[in-house]
Amino acid sequence: MSTNWGLYAGIFGAATGGIGAVTGVLGYLAARSGNKIANEGNAIAKEANRKSDEANALALDANTLSHRQDQRETEAHDVEWEGDWIGPGRYALTVSGTHTAYSVIARVTVDGESARKESATVTPGESLVFEFPEAARTYREELREHARQRDRPSLAIPVVQDGTRFYMHSIVERVQWKTPLGAVREHENPRRLTTLGDFG
Repeated sequence: MSTNWGLYAGIFGAATGGIGAVTGVLGYLAARSGNKIANEGNAIAKEANRKSDEANALALDANTLSHRQDQRETEAHDVEWEGDWIGPGRYALTVSGTHTAYSVIARVTVDGESARKESATVTPGESLVFEFPEAARTYREELREHARQRDRPSLAIPVVQDGTRFYMHSIVERVQWKTPLGAVREHENPRRLTTLGDFG
């Protein structure tokens, strides 16, 4: 019996080739599956990067807003409002201080009669003037009464004049405005027991 090495080598080669083919097919399938998983991973990574970019943009916006808020809170803003009568039924709110008021909304109420003004800006020394027809009428009546009391002949016994009724009026000033950086400021000044003008 002779050994047929050629046959063994052929069988061994065929078996090795079959094993190689199976290994190749399995390798191909594994590589294909791996590529699919890698592609899905890449898509997930791209989506994560996009969301990360959005989050970074939102964080930057939040930091910007926070910085602006800090600036508004520490912003120096010298605006005061002074109100006074400038004529019968004409009341002026004047800005004193060194800064300009922006987006101004003002309301003055005199004995229940209200007037409202809006202005884009009010600079230092500038006034908002309000008209009050009913207050003008009442003031003129009180001026006549004041003159009558003053011109009455005096008696030998001093009589106390009742001038307190001229001080029985109320004025309420309300102003809302913004600073140059957009911070909202408010002024409210209710005055009770005041006059509708000068009786000098």
